[in-house]
Amino acid sequence: MRPLLFEAMEKSKNPSFHHVWIRNALLALGVDSPPAQGETYGAIHSDSRAIQPGDFFVALKSEDWDGHPFVSKAIEAGATGVLVQEEYSDSIQERVHVFRCKDSLQAYRRLASEWRKEFSIPVAAVAGSVGKTTSKELLASMATGHFKSILKTEKSENGFVGIPKTLLQLRSHHDAAIIEVGIDEVGAMTQHLDIVAPTLGLLTAISEEHLERLKDIETVAKEEALIIKYLYKTNGQMALNYDEPYLVGYRRWVEEREDGRHLGFTLHEKPSDCIVRGRVGKDSKRIEVNGGPFKGESYDLPLPGEHNAMNFMGALTCAILLGVTPTEAKNGLLAFKNPSGRNEVQTLPKGTHLLADYYNANPASVRAAMATLEELFQKANHPGKKWICLGDMLEMGQDEERIHRMLAPAIQAYAFDEVLLFGDRMKWLNQELKKTKAFRGHVQHFETRLQLADYLKTKLEANDFVLIKGSRGMKMEEVLQKLQS
Repeated sequence: MRPLLFEAMEKSKNPSFHHVWIRNALLALGVDSPPAQGETYGAIHSDSRAIQPGDFFVALKSEDWDGHPFVSKAIEAGATGVLVQEEYSDSIQERVHVFRCKDSLQAYRRLASEWRKEFSIPVAAVAGSVGKTTSKELLASMATGHFKSILKTEKSENGFVGIPKTLLQLRSHHDAAIIEVGIDEVGAMTQHLDIVAPTLGLLTAISEEHLERLKDIETVAKEEALIIKYLYKTNGQMALNYDEPYLVGYRRWVEEREDGRHLGFTLHEKPSDCIVRGRVGKDSKRIEVNGGPFKGESYDLPLPGEHNAMNFMGALTCAILLGVTPTEAKNGLLAFKNPSGRNEVQTLPKGTHLLADYYNANPASVRAAMATLEELFQKANHPGKKWICLGDMLEMGQDEERIHRMLAPAIQAYAFDEVLLFGDRMKWLNQELKKTKAFRGHVQHFETRLQLADYLKTKLEANDFVLIKGSRGMKMEEVLQKLQS
């Protein structure tokens, strides 16, 4: 099977942020723009701190943020063009070109959408409830073995501001782009796909996420799967997770094509010409890959845990669809760096083993982190106690109490010795564990992160294993910092 390449695609010849281009891009929005002769802006930014002389500044306004107070700072930094909302009345220097609009966020996204159209390069969109950032970083490292210059989403900037921010960084030297796409409400995926216009997609997994607006997992599955429908409609390519129950109905789209345009990936199904299977070795450090273009190639797994093996397989399959060869992927992995705050495994000077995974949390990722800690614990010689430190899982919607309480069976199954909890929502889990007669461990709830950290620091011993996990807003990294100090 020969993977589809994008060699026939032609890149635009050095597009630029010309004044006329910006005016034309925003024409449909009725944006008021001043006349200008030959003005070209070096970059478009919504962060005044990033402005360099000759750049263009967009003052974003939303429920949580207003960039208009920073217009003057952007001009002081050298911005020669600004886009503001119609109601902005502060005086602006005459030498600066001022565009006025009704909705600056909408205009910002429109600029990114039009800019994306200037490039005929492969663009991979990475979506899913969990594992997006890890998969994106794995894919980017694998792809470096094939492409000279790749644009990728930084950190987890995968929303209404982060996606256009990334797309506006596209330049003529880029050979490919990898864009992370996150959703937190119905309709978000469609809006993101409209500006990303991916040629290829990876959907990592489906689980409970952002239920305040997405309501239930069925809605999550429906919204996330829109990326698959988009790629099918636009004749794009997709890497499909064959181990995800909510995606079973889309398998026919992989299997009905005999040209290798789509590929499935799995840890459990049988390999075939259109299904790439990974089999993790007994030491959990190597994975053998078969199916599609693979014939028993073996790779080092850069991260522990079965969920990360699944992330690896998704990224590898997506890389193959991008035209990366199995050997190029292996070479590219040498450059992989684990994203900060995710699956950080380290050992303290006193010999305590830590798994810090504090960037985000939902039920699936918490259970996956528990399984990873258990895997590390079982491989250790003479391990001590098992600890788990959990902060609230945020944005779980009206069912948040049940969702937090439902972590109790997993904590019981993994037989944690010590359970330390922080946050108002974790009080429910505290209650659940205390009334669970079969749970033999010790559970304690703390009013502050520092109280939890102080207690943990005085109790940990050599060969103990501890998991630190919570939603980003709970700032569980402060517990880790306290232990390291």
